[in-house]
Amino acid sequence: MAIEPTTTMGSPLPTSPTPTTVSKAGMGKDDFLKLLVGQLKNQDPQNPQGSDQFMGQMAQFSMVEQLTNLAATMTKSQTVGLLGHTVSYIGPDKTKVTGTVDSVNTSSATATITVDGKAGIDPTKVTEVR
Repeated sequence: MAIEPTTTMGSPLPTSPTPTTVSKAGMGKDDFLKLLVGQLKNQDPQNPQGSDQFMGQMAQFSMVEQLTNLAATMTKSQTVGLLGHTVSYIGPDKTKVTGTVDSVNTSSATATITVDGKAGIDPTKVTEVR
């Protein structure tokens, strides 16, 4: 899939680099959809994009969506595997806390664990599992 460059009227590009923030996950599904919409808005009306290219991009978007859902499900499943294990994690005061995982809450978008009665701990803060 090739993305054709477009020209826009307006201010010139900056000559000095500006700092940008890059996500660890790379391009997400929202970014992909914004790119697709932008591409549709800026296509040449005299030579519109073919329907086969559009369908290919929609299929890619669907794949990105399904991979995102699969990754979220896998993360929740792995968190459930912590039940009953002794873990160490970095607490809010930046100290190492150790305890046993009592429960896992997967009802929200991100899973949380309860360690020795303290709920709402982010599993990504876990540094050690025994």
